Amino acid sequence: MPPVRRDVARVVLLDPANRVLLLPMAGDLDANGHGYWYLPGGGIEKGEAPVDAVRREIREELGLDIDVRDPALVRLVGVRFEFGGQRIDQDEWHFLGRTSTAAIVQSRAADPERRAVSAHRWWSVEELAVTSETVYPSGLRALIAEVLAFGPPSTPREVQNDAPSQARRKRSRDEGAAPSATGPTRRNPAAS
Repeated sequence: MPPVRRDVARVVLLDPANRVLLLPMAGDLDANGHGYWYLPGGGIEKGEAPVDAVRREIREELGLDIDVRDPALVRLVGVRFEFGGQRIDQDEWHFLGRTSTAAIVQSRAADPERRAVSAHRWWSVEELAVTSETVYPSGLRALIAEVLAFGPPSTPREVQNDAPSQARRKRSRDEGAAPSATGPTRRNPAAS
């Protein structure tokens, strides 16, 4: 069966304490049987801008209207994984988002997301640094630390193939560097 091809918008959603929201993929739904944590978001509809898609997805999944910064932080290209017996091939746009509350309105989550949303967790940079659990994208801890220290990049980084893949499993504890193909382009943090 050919892979399903799609584009996805996700959010690095930070609460007032600068913790990032992650949703769990249960081991029984993960093709590798291990489970992992991932950023909220979803598919970009035809004709929809990625930033509009992430706002819509967060409203649908989490019941939140959030402040999303455009342009994206990262664009992951060639993300490949298996879900529900189907191979998925997607590119992902990751945006920086802020919320004034850590409260999630679970009743608004659509049925497919209800299980993950009900088990959501807010993670600090320190918790991401020491967890033995798998977190996608790899490099998330370093990316958040970099954004908090220097502000978001002025243009998205393009990074190749960083996804839960049957061929490779990566832990969230990256050994220092944020995902970067060519390095960040920085904007003055005071202007953010």
